[in-house]
Formats: sequence, structure tokens, C-alpha cells
Amino acid sequence: MKVIIDGIIYVPVAESSPSVEQLEDTIVEQWAGSNWRTSYPDAPGYLRIVVGDSFEDSEGETVTEFLARLVQRLR
Repeated sequence: MKVIIDGIIYVPVAESSPSVEQLEDTIVEQWAGSNWRTSYPDAPGYLRIVVGDSFEDSEGETVTEFLARLVQRLR
């Protein structure tokens, strides 16, 4: 899937970098275990990345948001 807006091609983060799926597996497996794609297929949309010594529900980013930011910086 891709979308073109003003001549710019946008694709899902998982398609933008071949290593995103492996990064996603590593991050989500930390919480859900190795079979997470079957047990928790929606996990990247609700699990959140937080670094700190306190946690509130609105803190951090979803796994998907974090991966998109990470891939953008890796380019």
C-alpha cells in the first residue's frame, strides 16, 4: 500500500525499512513473548515505549510511533 500526497510517496513504516519487522519483534517480544503476532497481533498499536522512572497512561509512544521515528532517523 502507498499513498501519494503532493508528489510524496507515503508507505507504512513496516514497508519503509526491511529491518523494521525485526525491530518490532524484539521490542514487542520483551513484553509478550515470541508468539506475540498470534497472541497479541494489535500490540504495536497499544504497547507504549517509555524510558523513565514513572509511568502514566499518556506517556511514551506506541511501538508503531517509536519505530516510525527510529526508521526516520536511521536514513
